[in-house]
Amino acid sequence: MILLSIAILALVGVAIWRVRADPRLTRKFWIDAAFATLNYGLYALLGALLVVLLWQPDVPAWHGLLLLGFVSCWLFYGFVWLTRAGPHLNAPPAWLARRDTRLDTTLVGLTCAFGLGALVF
Repeated sequence: MILLSIAILALVGVAIWRVRADPRLTRKFWIDAAFATLNYGLYALLGALLVVLLWQPDVPAWHGLLLLGFVSCWLFYGFVWLTRAGPHLNAPPAWLARRDTRLDTTLVGLTCAFGLGALVF
């Protein structure tokens, strides 16, 4: 356990050194990254609030699976938009950078389907 802790601290130290040495990581980059992360956190809290509102006591186990599917799709779709809108050091892949693709349609459709399934059943 001590060796693992030492290894983690060493890796964190190297990461901090590399971050400070990289001229691309400016103050504006960090502010934009913090803003994007804060927005994703608020988006995730909204999803948690929706789960609390959709949760019903004394329901079958598959209702929980519907909610799990809803939250998973909700968070993944938010992550896709965080990847698109957040600051980048390298451009994201072309299939991820494009908007209104099959990925968007699929995730929105699955999120709605799981959410409506949890609401109705």
